[in-house]
Amino acid sequence: MSAILPKTPSFRLDGRAALVAGASSGIGQAAAVALAEAGARVTLVARSADKLQQTAEGLHGRGLLAETLVVDVQDIEATERAIAARPPFDILVNSAGMARHGPALETALADFDAVVGLNLRGAYFLTRAVAKALIAAARLADQHLLADGPCRRHRSRRVCRYQACCRGLHEIHGD
Repeated sequence: MSAILPKTPSFRLDGRAALVAGASSGIGQAAAVALAEAGARVTLVARSADKLQQTAEGLHGRGLLAETLVVDVQDIEATERAIAARPPFDILVNSAGMARHGPALETALADFDAVVGLNLRGAYFLTRAVAKALIAAARLADQHLLADGPCRRHRSRRVCRYQACCRGLHEIHGD
């Protein structure tokens, strides 16, 4: 006997504002569609204006609410300005990312810096920018998804940077 699964989405987010980084493709795009279908007003974030516009047009074609924000989350100052210029977001999906695969002993410094710059540094500071806006609006307790991982588990605001580094080393060592 198989379980009866709910139809996605099984919740409503009407009146909520969502920011989805990496919304031009992959998991980010899928998350943006799911959030918009659940009623959220979605801000699509990525570096590629063309791909973002295609995603937005697809959502608009379904009668869903979406706007685009072309920004490279690796540009911390530009990202912080863009987030500060908007009302606070209730939902953040940090899905911007890249992979450059190859043997560990042949990893080029530029490849390492590019991956960590987007996947960790960009995500960290985007989360910080969204959290600052929520705190300023006294709405931090009202968020749905802010972050997953070390910053979520550890309540001290000082430990988050340290924990992110520790988790990174943990993954390198495979412990």
